[in-house]
Amino acid sequence: RILNSIVGAKDLNAAAPPQHEGYHRVNSLLRGRFAVGLWCSVFQKGSVQDIRRCSRALRESGLETMALNCISCTQVGACVHLLTPALPHFLECRLRTLALFLSDFGDRACRALAFPIGQLQQLSSLTLVFGFTNSIGEEGGKALAAAVAKLHQLNTLKLDLGIGSCIRREGAEALAAAVANLPRLRTLALNLPGSGLGNEGLKALAEALPEAQGLGSLALGVRGNDVGEEGGKALAAAVAELRQLSSLELCMSGNSLGAEGAKALAGAAVTLQQLNSLSLKLGRNSISEAGGEALA
Repeated sequence: RILNSIVGAKDLNAAAPPQHEGYHRVNSLLRGRFAVGLWCSVFQKGSVQDIRRCSRALRESGLETMALNCISCTQVGACVHLLTPALPHFLECRLRTLALFLSDFGDRACRALAFPIGQLQQLSSLTLVFGFTNSIGEEGGKALAAAVAKLHQLNTLKLDLGIGSCIRREGAEALAAAVANLPRLRTLALNLPGSGLGNEGLKALAEALPEAQGLGSLALGVRGNDVGEEGGKALAAAVAELRQLSSLELCMSGNSLGAEGAKALAGAAVTLQQLNSLSLKLGRNSISEAGGEALA
């Protein structure tokens, strides 16, 4: 009965065919699911042959959702050429949701990873989290942005560059251009701590936000980015245009917003009538008592 269910037979009690493409499809899915669970262990402890076998199982699995957690794997950035073959080929791919949790990444590793991601143009959800010991700079940021810009079906984008990355203004501008190129985007989460954005980098990101008029959820983490009043006001003006926002989270600790920047952000949040979840983290921003009252 199980085999007949796989092949779609009308009579589940009939003799099942000895061979059928449905069997191959199910076997591929099962191999893929086992490979997802074993990936980190195989990557860290297995031989190159084991990794390639696991990569093939993932690539050919037909999975629609894939989450690979390699944060605890040492030297994954240096061995990214062994990771990228795990991503499905575009023309034969059913993958819709991809989540990668990585560490020890620099510009070169980002460039190697960006190419296959950019081929997955059917993706509706992409999560890239870079844990620790990263050194992603402008070039790495640009490479990731170029890949994201090709994914026009995305409705969810979550990018966390972690500690140690510094994409600066040019990387932020490339990322902003990519976000502006995603017409179906509904959920956006960007965490860029200590990335050297400054006012100009944040302004570039802010100017891209109104392009995503359907955005319902925005989480932006830019703590420790040397952002001042000018950058805060630019972000406030952009946020005020996102009339469909129901969830807003801004983590901007460790900048120099001052009272006026804080007031602008608070004022923007007040105008969002659909908002039902709000989190503003603005500590260590030289906010005076007046700025604090505006946030109260």
